[in-house]
Amino acid sequence: MMRKYLNFIMISTMLIALGITGCYEQEVVDPISPGGVGYATATYTTDFTGSELNEGDTIYYTITQDKQLDVSISYTAKIIGGTATEDDFTISGGVVQPYSNEAVIMIVVNVDYAADFDETVTFEIGAHGVGTRYMLVNTTNATLDLTLRNFVSDVIEISFAWEKDVFVNAGYEDFPDYGWEESTCSYYDYDLEVYSDAGAYLGGSYSDCPEEIFLKGLPDGLYHVEALLWENWYITDFPDNDVDNVPIPATVTMTRQGAFSIVVEQDAADVLTSETLGYYDSNVGYTGEYPFIYPVDFSITDGVYTILAPDGTDLGGGKATDREYRTQRKQ
Repeated sequence: MMRKYLNFIMISTMLIALGITGCYEQEVVDPISPGGVGYATATYTTDFTGSELNEGDTIYYTITQDKQLDVSISYTAKIIGGTATEDDFTISGGVVQPYSNEAVIMIVVNVDYAADFDETVTFEIGAHGVGTRYMLVNTTNATLDLTLRNFVSDVIEISFAWEKDVFVNAGYEDFPDYGWEESTCSYYDYDLEVYSDAGAYLGGSYSDCPEEIFLKGLPDGLYHVEALLWENWYITDFPDNDVDNVPIPATVTMTRQGAFSIVVEQDAADVLTSETLGYYDSNVGYTGEYPFIYPVDFSITDGVYTILAPDGTDLGGGKATDREYRTQRKQ
């Protein structure tokens, strides 16, 4: 009887153990991914099929995992070759959240002001983080080889600057060095205009410091930049004070994004001073003076811009070509 009882206990124990093992295996072994238990396989797809991009263009990569995980996986585009650097791109997105299957990486080629030569880059698309990439199996990272074309704007920017601090003496005989400084941006008012060689007005700026003009779509020809000292408030606002008679030089910066940025400094012989009477005086009206500055000219020939000093010296330039942004959108 004792032997039968012991056999019954042993058989019962074995059945219970088998039952526990069966339940445990059923909880763990239910792989959605064919690559392994508890792991996922990632694929990378894009609608972009070319090999060239312009500055300003965008590429989208879609990451798809065949299995939802209980952790997030971060994917990105890593530069592994070429002449471009991380500063040339803005890369965002690419995080597959827990219990999700998909994310999108966006690669934007940054538009800068540099007159760059064409550059190359090789991207590797994948999960590069040491902490999470072990969750992927049977996954081959994608590579992307690109040539980047320099963006050249069709807008020319003309900036005319003259900011400087001028000392205003308070006028006390006993304290001849007592006074303060006033900025030329507040007390020295220039107007800036651009004309064609035939005298046609093309644009102007009248109330800023620096004065800035943006021109687009100009035909071939010769163009002149002119600045007029409209009013000198050092004279009109401080008639009883001893304002230092100091030169106030001006500079012109000619910029075409992606092509050139040329700074032209005013010739010392043409520089106006804090005692130069402006075209207008708030106290008396028009003064009869015409304090013009002709800081720079520029020409356009077959789309090639040449910046010229007032004496006609070639200061450089560059070709400007119309180039539209091209964005490859996610479908």
